[in-house]
Amino acid sequence: MKKNVPFLFIAVITLILSGNTAYAESADSFLLDANVKMSAGNYTGATLDLTRCIELNPESFIAYDKRGLIKYISEDYQGAIADFSAAIKVNPKIAIIYTHRGYAKHELHDYNGAIADYTIAIELDPKLAEAYYNRGLARRKTGDKQGAITDFTEAATLGDGNAQKWLDEHK
Repeated sequence: MKKNVPFLFIAVITLILSGNTAYAESADSFLLDANVKMSAGNYTGATLDLTRCIELNPESFIAYDKRGLIKYISEDYQGAIADFSAAIKVNPKIAIIYTHRGYAKHELHDYNGAIADYTIAIELDPKLAEAYYNRGLARRKTGDKQGAITDFTEAATLGDGNAQKWLDEHK
């Protein structure tokens, strides 16, 4: 029996290590690594990790959203819209993702598309000041000054300092 102890010990260690290797290759681990890389400004590394996360778990709306944000920061607005749309397809109940997609549409001068996304975000989360503020910006671009004022007022009521500043400057 004593001769089998070292073998048994090695077998247990191998199982433990193989379990860690499996975790190292899990979608969650790639998502966590991507968060660290994003925080450090390593968007290329984060994008690779998020892509791997999506390959392992195509239902990870968080990974699509984060990758979309990186594309938005990189001014790849069409790519950002594609990732935000994929996230919405997986989970259509997350208000902030519609807001993120609205940002990208706004940058492409699709103000009506942005307004539609911000409106859905507001329907899902009526306290999302950011959606009101950004919808106000898009409404200004379409010439809907009263709609913009209404949105800026609501955003300011919810605590958005940029909206309050705009209202103060345009009284």
